[in-house]
Amino acid sequence: MRLWSSAAPWALLLSGPLLIAGWILPILSVTSFWVFETEHSIYGGLVTFFKDGEWLLILIIGAFAVLFPACKVMIGIFAWMQPKKAKSVLRAANSVSKWSMLDVFVIALVVMTAKSSIVADARVGIGAWCFTAAAITSTVALASLSKRHMDI
Repeated sequence: MRLWSSAAPWALLLSGPLLIAGWILPILSVTSFWVFETEHSIYGGLVTFFKDGEWLLILIIGAFAVLFPACKVMIGIFAWMQPKKAKSVLRAANSVSKWSMLDVFVIALVVMTAKSSIVADARVGIGAWCFTAAAITSTVALASLSKRHMDI
C-alpha cells in the first residue's frame, strides 16, 4: 500500500491533463451512410447544446462530465497538500467519485446503439480513452489517499 500512497500525487497530477484532453479531444466518431463522418467531443457537445438552448442537457453533461470529475481531482490534490484537513474533503470526494464513470458508460451505450444501426457506425475516440484514464487514475489516487487518511 505504501507504493500506492506515494503514487497518489502523481496519479492526481496525471489525471488533470487527461481530463482536459478527454473534454476537448473527440470522444466519438460517427460515420453516416458510409460517407459522412463527424467527430464529437464533450466540449463541442456542450457548445452545441448551448446554441440549441438545451439547458437540461448542459446541466446534466456539465455536471457529470465536467464538474464532478474536476472536483474529484481538485479535492484529491487538496487532500494531498493539506493532510490535516484530508478526512473531511475525502468524504466529499468519495461521494462524487461514484458518478465519475457514468459518462464512459453513456459513451459505450451510444457506440453500441450506433453499431446496431444499418446506416451509421460509431468508433470511440481518443478523448473517451483520456476521459476514462482520468477517471480511473483519480479514483485510484482518492482510494489510496482515503486509505491513508481515513483508515478505510
